[in-house]
Amino acid sequence: MKTPPSPYDIQNPQQRIAMLQKLESLVAVLEATKRKVDLNLESPFANRERLQRVRTQVGNTLSVCRNARRALVQPTAITDEDIDQVDFDALFAKLGNL
Repeated sequence: MKTPPSPYDIQNPQQRIAMLQKLESLVAVLEATKRKVDLNLESPFANRERLQRVRTQVGNTLSVCRNARRALVQPTAITDEDIDQVDFDALFAKLGNL
């Protein structure tokens, strides 16, 4: 499966920092949203079903953002070239022997 082209060059340190800053802002907003949803769930008049759905969606988005942050912070990312060089038959054979 081919990944769509990115408008950012993650090899460029300045663009990497800019993406991390945007990501950190998004994480902060999502964490604040999650806290607000948690507080609203404590209300006796809360629409619990709706708030639980929102909480799940916010949690899933936070997870994706945290994974993206880890990928950006790592010194080297796996490239398409790296993947092309993998001998999958040998890898599957090794995994099959475990």
